[in-house]
Amino acid sequence: MRLGTSAWLNLAAKATLAALMLFYLARPELEQFTGKIMPFRVVLFPVAAALVALLWLARGRPRPYPHLPDALVTLATIVDFGGNAADLYRFEWFDQAVHFTNMLLLTAAFGLLLASTVPPRWAKAAIVLGFGATLHTLWEVFEFWIDELLDAALDTEATTIVLDFTAGLAGSILGAAITYLWTWDRTDLGGRVLGRRD
Repeated sequence: MRLGTSAWLNLAAKATLAALMLFYLARPELEQFTGKIMPFRVVLFPVAAALVALLWLARGRPRPYPHLPDALVTLATIVDFGGNAADLYRFEWFDQAVHFTNMLLLTAAFGLLLASTVPPRWAKAAIVLGFGATLHTLWEVFEFWIDELLDAALDTEATTIVLDFTAGLAGSILGAAITYLWTWDRTDLGGRVLGRRD
């Protein structure tokens, strides 16, 4: 079976995430991993990377497989994990860049999965925006309580949180705009995963 571009991107993303995790497991003592709740990431990120596949299986394996949404979700985990591995979080701007990029990737993936489910474009865009805002809020709450419970070295100052929310919301808005402008009739990109089987 010949693999398309989206399938190769998906496989490359999965392999990259696996390599990053192996790097951490081999060198967990490195300074860039200190206080970054990396064990939680090692558990949560593979689950996140498998989420689209699990939804696809739950829907009875409709065709075609949604490689592009799957790859986008995995890329979001790579941005975060790779940023830690490369010690990029030492730059103040990088944290906000990650919040923006990851919410863009995740909302775009969700928009692709919704491509054939709700006829009006504005409704899909509104759902995607609400998804992004909710998901980002849950992540910020998770970070806050992890910092409180484990005394991790996470920056949960009010100014940082506001900047994170602003960056995440901007990414969610752009993801919703992409959904509105591009995905309403692109069922071949994976919309049937969450939608009705024909």
